[in-house]
Amino acid sequence: TGLVWTYDNAAISRPIAAFCSRLAGIVIGNPERQMRNALLLAASLSLIIINGGMSVGQDDSKSIRVTPQSSGVDASFRGLAVRNADEAWVTGSKGTVIRTIDAGRTWKQITVPGASDLDFRDVEILPGGSVVLMSIGNGSSSRIFRSTDQGSTWSIQLINQQADGFFDAMAFGPDGMHGVLFGDPIDGRLDLYGSQDAGVTWERYADARRP
Repeated sequence: TGLVWTYDNAAISRPIAAFCSRLAGIVIGNPERQMRNALLLAASLSLIIINGGMSVGQDDSKSIRVTPQSSGVDASFRGLAVRNADEAWVTGSKGTVIRTIDAGRTWKQITVPGASDLDFRDVEILPGGSVVLMSIGNGSSSRIFRSTDQGSTWSIQLINQQADGFFDAMAFGPDGMHGVLFGDPIDGRLDLYGSQDAGVTWERYADARRP
């Protein structure tokens, strides 16, 4: 059974939450800068965790308490999206989607119809509350799902039509309207898609815009 770890310490949780909220706004933009930005973001997150741990360690009154929580599912976790201090979504293999609304104390499994064999690598919670999932895999196994009712119903917004395509990650800007999706290179160029309507529709970038 999968486990979820919760951290009871504001010195670490707050900077990580701030980092996540700024993530999408940094990567949206010129496609040529996306790979460089991804590396910078990864380095920034590492520094947040390291610095947070050091600052906590200097004050015993702010010790970290890590508590394992049972997720209720048997899966390998891949994606995480945090909406606020109480709500978060986790996704993974075997079509797994789970949600907490009590700061990780309990988790509810969300069913995505027809997705039991998919691997959900990425999940995004948009400002309006819509949830966007990205599954990975060769060709049509790479898909985008969207829900506007906290996961009660889902619609497929995009299926990878490239036989040798493979989605990797997605991100949305602060307004939740503008999104970017990228996959493994095809013919030497990144497979890139953009959305201007909160993930409802996606347009594949022309070759000239794909590094």
